Amino acid sequence: MRRRALTLSWALAAATVAAQDTLRFEVASVRPNTGSDQNPSASPHPPDGLTYVNFPLYQMILNAYSVRTFQVAGMPGWTMDARYDITARASGPITSEQRLLMLRSLLEERFNLKTRLETREQPVYVLTRARADEALGPGLKPRPECTAAATPCEAAGTGARAAGYIRGQAFPMSQVQRMLSIVLERVVFDETRIDGVFDVDVSWRPENAPADNPLPSLFTAVEERLGLKLTPQRRMVDMLVIESLDRATPQ
Repeated sequence: MRRRALTLSWALAAATVAAQDTLRFEVASVRPNTGSDQNPSASPHPPDGLTYVNFPLYQMILNAYSVRTFQVAGMPGWTMDARYDITARASGPITSEQRLLMLRSLLEERFNLKTRLETREQPVYVLTRARADEALGPGLKPRPECTAAATPCEAAGTGARAAGYIRGQAFPMSQVQRMLSIVLERVVFDETRIDGVFDVDVSWRPENAPADNPLPSLFTAVEERLGLKLTPQRRMVDMLVIESLDRATPQ
């Protein structure tokens, strides 16, 4: 049985360890932001670097390793309030992947960030088909033209647990899995064995909704609208462990 989980890109991490030794920004300015404004800004990034304004350190680390908070262990609490203005430039245009590798190098150099990869047992959810006939729900609309076309359809979507919905266009099951993992704040293992691309539309009773709200719970909505089932389990999952991290000095 195929088991796909929302995990760190271990293969990418292993393949790019050597590259990180050379992929660095040529110039970088790192300054603490002590203003009262709590709104961070990180986009759009210039093609040859990155710009963060009033950005929390913990979010920079999550961005650099493409992980969520539930995939990280050892994150110091002070990183939530430590905000920085960072401007960094390479010698020329860089790819998104190169930008992340350069950001990792910057965090290592200026913040003394040291990490390791580790596997730990954690509570997770397992996503399977809910129906004996394996029929999908009305909230998963197949888009066969997106896989048959020479140029695949561009995937786009949004969702939030507090708001009570996930909506997307041209989602592969891996993206459905990712969105569910984000709203549930746990790793989700995909064991549906579903291929193809889908438009997704599922709504549930939002958090703090009135008692008379007619929408079902998140888990019931996933079963009724998507024809899928989320089962809580404990499994070994990949984690990013922070071994050391310091506050950066202005530079």
